[in-house]
Amino acid sequence: MGKHIPPFRTEVETVATVATVRVSGEFDAAAAPHFDAQTAEVHTMKVTVVEVDISDVRILDSAGVGAIMRLRQAVADEGLEFGIVAPQPFQRRLFKITGLEHLLTPGSGGVPSPN
Repeated sequence: MGKHIPPFRTEVETVATVATVRVSGEFDAAAAPHFDAQTAEVHTMKVTVVEVDISDVRILDSAGVGAIMRLRQAVADEGLEFGIVAPQPFQRRLFKITGLEHLLTPGSGGVPSPN
């Protein structure tokens, strides 16, 4: 029997000037529209930084990465900082392979902090 993957969830939490979008479950083509709807207004909040925490995502495919990139573009259009917290090795590997490793938040999951 395979591992149970929890249902997809997106939660947005704001602390001071940082909005954290916590994502869990299976982030695929079925989940991407839900993510888009849940994060549609994040970039208009009174924040300076938007982080997407995918540490509890068990499966991440190209549709999930695409949804994250749509949010990144909306955030960039507002002049805000953007980062991805991805502590799992498969997540870091995926972002490295796709040339998006620079979006990983320094210090998260083995990504070195700048000195």
